[in-house]
Amino acid sequence: MTVAFNLSQLANYVNSSGKLDITNGVTSAANVANGGTGRSTLTANSLLAGNTTSAVNLIAPGTNGNILTSNGTSWVSAAPASVTFIPAVDALGCVMCAIRTTNSDLGGVGTTESGSNLRYNWTIADISGITTTGQTYPYGDASYVVRKLGTANPAYNAGGTSLTGTWRKLSTGITWQTTDDGEGNYYSYWYQHLWIRIS
Repeated sequence: MTVAFNLSQLANYVNSSGKLDITNGVTSAANVANGGTGRSTLTANSLLAGNTTSAVNLIAPGTNGNILTSNGTSWVSAAPASVTFIPAVDALGCVMCAIRTTNSDLGGVGTTESGSNLRYNWTIADISGITTTGQTYPYGDASYVVRKLGTANPAYNAGGTSLTGTWRKLSTGITWQTTDDGEGNYYSYWYQHLWIRIS
C-alpha cells in the first residue's frame, strides 16, 4: 500500500514526455551526499567552497579589488598584499651610490663589501682647491672625494651615513687610490660606485 501510494504520488510529477519534473518532485534542497549543495539558495556572485558533507560555504566578493586568497585552511576574499617596487634606503635589494671608505682598492664588478665601510649622503663644502693640510673636498662633479695630508695614505674623513648588511659592487673602476706631488703632500681618492644590498 505504501509503495503504491508513493509511486502514485511520484507519477503526479512526471510530464507528458515521461520525465520527472524535479522542481516539483523535490521538496527540499538536495544534500551534498546526493549531489546537491545543501542550500536552497545561492547568493549572487558568491563562490562555492566545499564543506565536507555539510552545505557548501559561500565566499562573497568582498571589497572592490579583493582577490581569492588561501589563509592556510580556507579560501577568503582579501585585499592583495602590498608590493614595494622600489626598496627603501638600505633595504634588501636597494641600489645605492656610495663611497667605500677604506684605504685599499676593492676590485671589479661583483665584489662584495660590508655596509659599515660604505657611505652615502656625505656633505662637504665645494671649494676651488686643496690649500690646507687635512682638508677633504668633493672634486669636480662630486664623483669622488679627495683628502690631503702631510703623511702617506690620508684616511677618509668626509662623513656621510653608513649602511648595513652586505653589498655587491655594480660599477667598474677602482674604489680608492693614493698619490703624492713630490713636495710632501699626499692625497687619497675615494670613488663613488653603484652598490646593491644582497643580504
